[in-house]
Amino acid sequence: MEEAPSSFLRAGAVLLLAVRCAWAALRCPRNPGGAGPPRAAREPMQFETLAASCGLHVAIGTPIAYTALVLFGAPLFEMWERTLDIACVLALLVAMPVALSTRAGSSLPSVLHAFVGVLVRLEWQTAEDLILVTQAHGAILGAWLGAIPIPLDWDRPWQAWPCTIAYGAYAGFMIGTVVGIVLAARHFPGHGQKKQR
Repeated sequence: MEEAPSSFLRAGAVLLLAVRCAWAALRCPRNPGGAGPPRAAREPMQFETLAASCGLHVAIGTPIAYTALVLFGAPLFEMWERTLDIACVLALLVAMPVALSTRAGSSLPSVLHAFVGVLVRLEWQTAEDLILVTQAHGAILGAWLGAIPIPLDWDRPWQAWPCTIAYGAYAGFMIGTVVGIVLAARHFPGHGQKKQR
């Protein structure tokens, strides 16, 4: 990653997007035909609707992450391509869990409401939602902590912008996943167990 941070970030973003899309496809209902009113408020979304929602979340999350990175001291014009790459990675790590946990529609107000609900008010309804919320928060905290070594005067290749932020975001995402699983086990006992007849 030290020699080509942008290519590493792009490859990581593509891999992350593929994994998230595969996971979302597995979570969606198998029969695409289902006309009529929804059976429950938390019924799984169709894949096309979920993909549109995730795409809109990432499209909105990328400029938000870019702006936040610049406000926290990222180069605005010098290395804009690297800043855009890490903003996209952060949007994938934060905005996609928000989209998957809230199942918000594909309108701008519903997306903004979802961001506020999940990232500020810590709203969740199921164990899966709790895990997704902790993943998003873990990625944000990891990216923030990952920025600490950048200003140190070590002149190491791994300190180059935005390597440490990417390391921190991915590590925070993984730690957030583990924390979410532990919290979900405590708040939703019996969630992962199969029902006995």
